[in-house]
Amino acid sequence: MKSEAGWKRHVFTRLLALCEVCFRDAMVAAATKDCASGAPLLQPDRAALAQALGEKFGVEGCEKTLHALREALLAARLYIRGDVIGRALAGRMRDALAGE
Repeated sequence: MKSEAGWKRHVFTRLLALCEVCFRDAMVAAATKDCASGAPLLQPDRAALAQALGEKFGVEGCEKTLHALREALLAARLYIRGDVIGRALAGRMRDALAGE
């Protein structure tokens, strides 16, 4: 049985993994420019979300965000505090959105 902290860490890592899938699909959508063309999405029922994120972030921004999410997942597995991970991830996503 997981402790409360263990459960929170589990939920946090699952959320990061879900975001990783969303941004992977967004990168595919941004690269293909049209989800309706049969792009290989992992979540085809969320094609509209992938399209919106892809348009907002672009291919390069999605790639940077994916990299940041993967580093956040690693940090969570290394027991770095979630608030520290969240702040760093938010900053990197802001930079990816701004095209920096």
